[in-house]
Amino acid sequence: MKVLSLVALVIAAGTAVPGAGAWAEPRTPDAILADYEAAKLPDFDAEKRSDREYVAEYSTKREAVMRRRADLALELFKADPTHPRTTTLMTERWSVLARGDRAQRDLLLSETEAMISGEGPLAVDAAYHFASATGSANTWNLEKSRPAVERFIAKAPKDDRGVRLLTQLAEGQKDQETRLGILRRIVKDYPESKSAKYVKGQVRQAESMNKPFELSFKDAVSGREVNLATMKGTVVVVDFWATWCGPCIADMPKMKDLYAKWQGKGVEFIGVSLDQPEDKGGKDKLLDYVKKNEIGWPQYYQGNFWDSEFSVSWGINSIPAIFVVDHEGKLHSTRARGELEKIVNDLIAKRDQGKN
Repeated sequence: MKVLSLVALVIAAGTAVPGAGAWAEPRTPDAILADYEAAKLPDFDAEKRSDREYVAEYSTKREAVMRRRADLALELFKADPTHPRTTTLMTERWSVLARGDRAQRDLLLSETEAMISGEGPLAVDAAYHFASATGSANTWNLEKSRPAVERFIAKAPKDDRGVRLLTQLAEGQKDQETRLGILRRIVKDYPESKSAKYVKGQVRQAESMNKPFELSFKDAVSGREVNLATMKGTVVVVDFWATWCGPCIADMPKMKDLYAKWQGKGVEFIGVSLDQPEDKGGKDKLLDYVKKNEIGWPQYYQGNFWDSEFSVSWGINSIPAIFVVDHEGKLHSTRARGELEKIVNDLIAKRDQGKN
């Protein structure tokens, strides 16, 4: 499809740009871009991040600027679809529309669908945003979402965003085998992708359920060796966390309460830290936090942030994440956060019942 045809389709689907005047007298790209550069994002005062009223006001102002920029991006596209900045600004526009209400998401779908059959980077970006919006609108239903995902992959088979779309598609599947099939495809088709390393770990999680879980390390606090192989008969909670992780810190009081509750009942905790490398102060921050907050369980300091080998090998790409290993040393759960108390209590009861 030629560029002029694309412009016609987008104009038919789109809306007038506020302040742009009649389309019979379009502005020059330079004039449009001058307005774009003048639309500055507000500065955020980090010292007020706990002030809800300030954060809400900041978010409103920021969103208004982003929407103004989105309108200007469309105006630039209509004025000169081949302009060097068109692709970048239209992609930003679609990201803004994706966060909007139903009408804005529908506009996103109509704009991107009109451009998919074109050529070049903008058509590829359109295919990606169309697939993402289609999946979100259909809660990643396989039948309704997959065609758009496959169309993007066919258009850009080596684009890493295919990993993102397939991962979202996999997460939307209730059937475990269907989900695993999609994840295995990612590992096979995107072997060089950094994201695929985490997906490989997620496949490992699913395939390792009820199988022995191996972990040995030197406790960052005491220096003693810790090895799960010597902890048979004990239910082990493995908490992937970091001192920079807000939700992890918010969960810590509850974790301490549970740790105290299960003392003497054959339950052990292990912290797996995703803190920054040692030369960036990661280990010092870990040790300082553990000491100040009287954390009583051993800590595996990996020392390489998100790229830490052990956590990557288990597909940990968000924290906190909690695994539970049963009294036989087998992996019982990889999604225990929010259900930890019930899971561990059930395992304690099962273990103790087996002793009678």
